[in-house]
Amino acid sequence: MVKLSAETPETNPRSIPKSKSVAALSQERATNWNSIKNKNGRRIKAIDVLFRKKLFIKEYFDKFDSKSWNIELVDTGEDTMTGGRLKRIQDRIDGTFCVTYGDGLSDVDINRLISFHKEKKSLATLTAIHPPERFGVLNLSGYHVTEFHEKHSGESSWINGGFFVFEPGIFDYLQNDSTVLERTPLETLAKEQKLTAFKHNGFWYPMDTLRAVSYTHLTLPTN
Repeated sequence: MVKLSAETPETNPRSIPKSKSVAALSQERATNWNSIKNKNGRRIKAIDVLFRKKLFIKEYFDKFDSKSWNIELVDTGEDTMTGGRLKRIQDRIDGTFCVTYGDGLSDVDINRLISFHKEKKSLATLTAIHPPERFGVLNLSGYHVTEFHEKHSGESSWINGGFFVFEPGIFDYLQNDSTVLERTPLETLAKEQKLTAFKHNGFWYPMDTLRAVSYTHLTLPTN
């Protein structure tokens, strides 16, 4: 399992107050690592790719109960893009591997995701999810509202849910530190029909802002 840190304007320390960034990232780390369950009793290797808040993250893992995990923290540089961060750990990968940004909370079945990936013989598989309910949707005719839908769920569309399975061949599509995984690499794989989508209809919610973190802590069961 490889964890990338997805950067958005609301979690980028350069664009928002430091206190907000630290709080969002700290809640995100604790929630996501504690939500991954090792149901098979095996010791799992995990690589956490660092690029911001390195000392904070290292301090967190110093206190982390890692009996079921073999955790390696790798500093990939503050300005390295998502594809570049993967490229930097290429020498640590020797087979099929999973990747997640770490800012999405979900009940996606990782075992089913991996099985789907192997069944389709894909080079890359992403988890497709429906956009969560957040805003109401209006249908307009000129200046008149013809329909009003509160909290539209986006069930007719799919987005990248941030849980991937890759074969080592993915590294052939990653050039350098400036490579953005979600652009040329995934776009090229899609054109070559080497990218498959595992459709997840269960729970998924972004954890990349303080608003999202507060929402999940208020609405989800504590266990």
